[in-house]
Amino acid sequence: MDTKTYTITHFINGGETIEERDYEATSVSEALTMAERAEAGQRTVTFGIQPRDYDEALAEGVAFNEADGLLVDAHE
Repeated sequence: MDTKTYTITHFINGGETIEERDYEATSVSEALTMAERAEAGQRTVTFGIQPRDYDEALAEGVAFNEADGLLVDAHE
């Protein structure tokens, strides 16, 4: 499978710190999984995606707020 670079925004501790990190992945979902694994158990993080990835994320079933790209709880 082909990979591309996805930029995932890490909003750390409620947005106290904001970091953008690039992940080489085959999909938005995979990039988000990589981002979550990188932060696992370390701190409270909310993740966001870039507007250029919105259509792909929607097709993959990723739940996010289209106003700011932040992920939302799909179970709400």
